[in-house]
Amino acid sequence: MIFYFLFCILFFLSFIYYSGKKYPLTQTAYLSFCVFLLFLIIAGGRNNVGTDWWQYKETFDNYVIDHNYVHASLEVLFYGFTGFIASFSKSFNVFVFFLFLLSFFLKYRFIVNNSSNVFFAFLIYLSGVFLIFDVNGLRQGLAIGFILYSCKFIFSRNIWGFLFMIILATLSHSSAIVFFPAYFLLNIQYSTKKYVIFCLILSLLGYWVSLCVGDLLVLLTTDSTLAEKYNYYSSGDSYVSKVSLFSVSTLRRFALYGVVLYFTRNKIDTSTYFFKNCMVVSFFFFFLFSSSLEMAYRISYYFFVFEIVLVPYCITCIHHVKFRYCFLLVMGSYYLYMIYKLVSVPTGGLYIYHNIFLN
Repeated sequence: MIFYFLFCILFFLSFIYYSGKKYPLTQTAYLSFCVFLLFLIIAGGRNNVGTDWWQYKETFDNYVIDHNYVHASLEVLFYGFTGFIASFSKSFNVFVFFLFLLSFFLKYRFIVNNSSNVFFAFLIYLSGVFLIFDVNGLRQGLAIGFILYSCKFIFSRNIWGFLFMIILATLSHSSAIVFFPAYFLLNIQYSTKKYVIFCLILSLLGYWVSLCVGDLLVLLTTDSTLAEKYNYYSSGDSYVSKVSLFSVSTLRRFALYGVVLYFTRNKIDTSTYFFKNCMVVSFFFFFLFSSSLEMAYRISYYFFVFEIVLVPYCITCIHHVKFRYCFLLVMGSYYLYMIYKLVSVPTGGLYIYHNIFLN
């Protein structure tokens, strides 16, 4: 399977770059660009791959047939981009290629600029954002790209640049609006003990508020479609799984955040604290939408996505090379298992892979 092949390449490069040896920046940039091309070929050239493939293809075909077609949705950027590509190409594969090129470029810039080991960051990206959003949930994949790119404006305190990115993200997937409070999470620093306490408090608070979140959406918004979407995901036949405080997926998320807190306890730079602040906030949203595991994961991942840069740094913090490699093996095995869970499901849209460039 091509996804496992890509995992092996990224793990091998991660292993080399965790050796402690300093490598030329030009070499790292060259290898990073090669990884960029690999992702572009695999995702940009995919054909009939992904659970939402036919749904998005039907929308694209509507634009091809009728250039005046307007999709009735708040996400006008995504559908406007769809119509733009359809105006000069009738091939849905062309749309998929250029959409992924834009979406991945935004994430690529974030990873290259913020990760201590870009190759392990790409490996984490492969196991989550790539397979779940960039290959399946196209709209949210693009929104996450804008969210990650907005961090440069948060760090520079450029409120207008940040708001512009949030608007673009929201016009790609309406749920991205939840990331707006992240602008105020910069320059907030707590001890590890307080992060643990806040994590538990926010989790319990989110779980408590979740009992009436559907009614709150009706009362606090003028757009009834938001409440309808929530009710669909929380009661629809395809999304009946709920979040439990003691489920394996929940405990796994707590454990990962615990690892991050432990290894970054002596890291005092602003960006690391910001990423940790975002991750702790993710627990509130994870349990806020606990009536639907699908929605809980999607909404909370706007904040939890920063595991992409924090986990590689955790491995970097281990000074003894042998212990570093042991922990790399543990974390690599974990993310390999996550890939296996996503790829091995026959109905997950990834079980059978076709590519216009490789077939």
